Amino acid sequence: MLAAGLRKLGFAPQSESFFDTVTVDAGAKRAEIVARAVAEKINLGVGDSTLRIALDETTTPANRRGGLARVWRQAHFTPS
Repeated sequence: MLAAGLRKLGFAPQSESFFDTVTVDAGAKRAEIVARAVAEKINLGVGDSTLRIALDETTTPANRRGGLARVWRQAHFTPS
């Protein structure tokens, strides 16, 4: 679900295979997304232009629809 939602927003996962962590190239939106994630108390893995989102057994549908979804929707990526 997470990977599909990120794809709809224009953030393609870097791999088609993953277990609990999805990595996307956030490009110029990286700093904006990180700032929004910090405000929502969401911990992301941060690379030069990539962001990693890890889900575990404590992640609920409410978490995904709440802060996590807001962070990515507000930074909606429009490919050039």
